[in-house]
Amino acid sequence: MVLHNQVSLPDCTPPVYVNASDNSSFLNFRRRRRTRQLRRRRSRPSPEKVNNMVLFDQGNYDKFLTEAPKYKLITPSILSDRLRINGSLAWRTIRELMARGLIRMVSAHASQ
Repeated sequence: MVLHNQVSLPDCTPPVYVNASDNSSFLNFRRRRRTRQLRRRRSRPSPEKVNNMVLFDQGNYDKFLTEAPKYKLITPSILSDRLRINGSLAWRTIRELMARGLIRMVSAHASQ
């Protein structure tokens, strides 16, 4: 029975206490999952490190001048992959081909 000046409080349920064994099983689960993830990461083969050139030698430079203008699409990543040069050298070679008039820019993009 609620009188005029009394406020009824909502029914409060008592707090539920977690058993210590429940908590340890959760920690064991997290530990097992972490070791599984580490095992998967270790089992993956690491990609091979490519050793690209930072300067042209004469043979590679001649190959570049004859083959690169014939490519249908020329991007730094394509030049880097086919000629085994690094990305900054690929950018410079594209600029050199444009300066010589062997290629022209069709589309420019921020990343490639």
